Amino acid sequence: MRPSVKLFLLIFSVSFSWSSAGCLSTSNDSGGDDDVVGDDGDSDTDVDTDVDTDTDTDSGTGSDTDTGPAGCEAGSRAGPGGNTDGELTGGGVDFDVRMPPGYDPTVAVPLVVVYSPAGVSDPSQTEGFTGLTPDATGAGYAIAYVNHISPGDPGSVADVGLVASLISARWCIDLARVYFTGHSDGGSVTTLLSLDVRTDPRPAAVAPSAQGVNGPYLAAQSCIDPPMPSMVIHSVNDGLFPGFGEEVSDWWSTCNSCGARGAPGGDGCMVFPDCADGAEVQYCEWDGAHGQWPPINDSMLAFFSRF
Repeated sequence: MRPSVKLFLLIFSVSFSWSSAGCLSTSNDSGGDDDVVGDDGDSDTDVDTDVDTDTDTDSGTGSDTDTGPAGCEAGSRAGPGGNTDGELTGGGVDFDVRMPPGYDPTVAVPLVVVYSPAGVSDPSQTEGFTGLTPDATGAGYAIAYVNHISPGDPGSVADVGLVASLISARWCIDLARVYFTGHSDGGSVTTLLSLDVRTDPRPAAVAPSAQGVNGPYLAAQSCIDPPMPSMVIHSVNDGLFPGFGEEVSDWWSTCNSCGARGAPGGDGCMVFPDCADGAEVQYCEWDGAHGQWPPINDSMLAFFSRF
């Protein structure tokens, strides 16, 4: 594995408050009072992030994780159906697991892993914020909500990247159909994990929302092989990370050798067509505040279902 390189990433840990409507809100979209990771008094922050995008490695896409057939031996998975709270990563980050109705521990199901924004102290808050559980489990997915960690902490990012593997040890998961999403800091974590070939298992597709990763950071990264299907969701009114979504979707479309971006559909999503190996890229634009979850759960799950 190649030596780690000092890379630069603009990441904000945004402090949110919980509104009575059950969504996240922030009183200052300008970011003036935000907790900046590694803040040295400047608005731009240099953060050491050990992201290994070298595909010539013994880890990541060539990992020892057995994606296996779409099934598990009877008695090999003890995780219960329904809801399980308080699971822990090796680094002590808690996460909650929700299984689809009628879960059969011998039949592998796809998994969505959701990474939390700043301000979350319990994964159940992210579950309520996104409203993804009924949509995902109703469509046959297992879904897990991971508590907030700072995307500026490489060790914590690597730690939560193993959540799918931990879940698959207790529940019957199809490791070829694991998907990542998250909002704000959680969106940044989603993108960082998609770039790091050590993430095990590799996600089949990702859908970061309101992420704090930008174009200049990505310009220093290597493209992923095989190409990564990506749905990038960002608001035109995001005052914390203005324009970051377009920058990230453009980077993915270039890496995935896609065609020119098309016109927006009814959900605000614009497709970059004809990507290499069928690795679709979408840029989904809406007009909410940074602290709001985008109302396109059905579109996200439909996107995941194609990979």
